[in-house]
Amino acid sequence: MNRFEFLHLKSPIHELHPLLKLLCCFIFLITATIVYDPIPNMVFFVYTVIIAVLVARIPARAFARTILPFSFIAVGAFMSQVIFRGGSGTTILLVGPINVTQEATHFGLALAFRMLTIISISLVFAMTTNPKDFALSLVQQLKVNYRIAYALFYALRMVPQSENELSIIRSAQRIRGVGVRSGFFGVLQEYLRFTLPLLISLIRKTDRAAVAMESKAFGAYPQRTYLDQISVRSKDVVIVVIVVVILFLTVVYLREVGLLERIIFTSQTIPE
Repeated sequence: MNRFEFLHLKSPIHELHPLLKLLCCFIFLITATIVYDPIPNMVFFVYTVIIAVLVARIPARAFARTILPFSFIAVGAFMSQVIFRGGSGTTILLVGPINVTQEATHFGLALAFRMLTIISISLVFAMTTNPKDFALSLVQQLKVNYRIAYALFYALRMVPQSENELSIIRSAQRIRGVGVRSGFFGVLQEYLRFTLPLLISLIRKTDRAAVAMESKAFGAYPQRTYLDQISVRSKDVVIVVIVVVILFLTVVYLREVGLLERIIFTSQTIPE
C-alpha cells in the first residue's frame, strides 16, 4: 500500500461529504495553529490519531508508517527551538554555549505537536477521501470549473502513482545490479539516481492523459453531465457539528484548568 493513497474502507469518515470533511480538517488546522501551549496540541494530535485508527479504521501500522518521516521533521523543529531559541528565560539545562530554557522547550513542544496534528489530520483526509468524489463535490456544490476540478483530481491521483513508480524504478535498478549504499549520502545518491527516470515516467503518463482528454473533447463545452451525484446529507452536518463542539469544549476545559494560556504570535497570556 502506497502512502497518501485513498483506502477503500467503510467507515463514517469515508462516507462523510468531501467538502465537509475538508472543513473539519481546516477547523483542526486553525485550532492547532492558534494555540501556543504544548498540552492542547498534544490533545489535538491524540484526537487525530483516534479519528484515524478508531473512527476511520485506517490500519494503525499503515498510518504510523506514513506519519513516521514527518515525526523526524517535528523532532528536528523541536530541537532547533530548544537550541537556538535560548537566551533570556528560565534555564533548565546549560551545556556549554547552549542554554536550554523552559520557554524554548515549551514553544518547541507546541510547535512539534502542532506540526504532527496538521500532518495527521491531512493524512486522514487524503486516506479517506476518494479524489473523484472530491472533484465532483467541488463542481456540484462549489460550482468550480470542471477543468480546475479535474486538474486537482489528476494531481491527487498522481501522488500515490508517483510512489508506486518510484518503487518500480528502484526494483528495476537493483535487478540491473546497481548497488545500494548505506548512510545518508548513499540514500541521497540513490534518490538523485531516481529523479530522471521518475520525471520521464510522469511526463509520459501526463502525455497519455492529455491525449485521452482531447479524444473525449474535454473542455469543448462549458458544462458536463455526471454519472454520480454528490449531495450533503443531514448526518454529514451532524458530524461537523460534533467535531466543532468537541474541539470547543476541549479548548474551554483546557483553559479552565490552566493548560491553555497563550496563543501563537504573542507571548502574552489570554486575559481572564
